[in-house]
Amino acid sequence: MAESNLIAVSVLTSVSVGFVAARMGTRIWLLRKVGVDDYLIILASFFALCYMSLSIAG
Repeated sequence: MAESNLIAVSVLTSVSVGFVAARMGTRIWLLRKVGVDDYLIILASFFALCYMSLSIAG
């Protein structure tokens, strides 16, 4: 993978993880509950981090 692609994948994954963290903090702070959709978003973020790690390693 080209270096520019690695930079793009890393930046976009970091931004998306930041948005997920902000969403979770807001949901917990305001609603005091977490739904199934939140768990699925966390799972998707985990897979995005795995993809980024494998892209950098391979």
